[in-house]
Amino acid sequence: MAEPAVLVRVVGMSPLSAKVVALDRLRCNGCGEVYKAPAPAGMGEEKYDETATSMVSMLRYGAGTPFYRLAKLQASLGVPLPSATQWKLAMEAAGILEPAFQELITWAAQGDVIYQDDTTMKVLSRPDLLMRGTKQRKGVYTSGLISKAGGHWVALFLKPGGTGWPCSLQA
Repeated sequence: MAEPAVLVRVVGMSPLSAKVVALDRLRCNGCGEVYKAPAPAGMGEEKYDETATSMVSMLRYGAGTPFYRLAKLQASLGVPLPSATQWKLAMEAAGILEPAFQELITWAAQGDVIYQDDTTMKVLSRPDLLMRGTKQRKGVYTSGLISKAGGHWVALFLKPGGTGWPCSLQA
């Protein structure tokens, strides 16, 4: 037949997985110096791989999964990933992606149709947001811009002042 049969097998797994390796350590009786066995080949030097950073960012800013919810899921699957660590990973990646974000702004500005939404939210209890300087903040503001540019949709979420991260691209 012209079209082959398609077989799909879906396998469940954690959004982020971790490999834990126990390295032997030996101490010299003469000088007391501790020697650690080398890491296995291909293990890498960094604790968080680039793919982990991109997955955390995609889950948060692409799928809308809050950091605390992902932290709870990962902990229940035996891979601790605190929300503060997720935030740090996403912010480090944001600096690298700033040129792409600026290009998305340019691309959205050339769109045929631009939809805009300024949303306000009343802050009920968040001392770190309420106490900035001498004035107490009573709200949080964000601007959402959605542009249709050449058959693609660009969704930008901007901080006050017109710039900011995060952003998302939807085709």
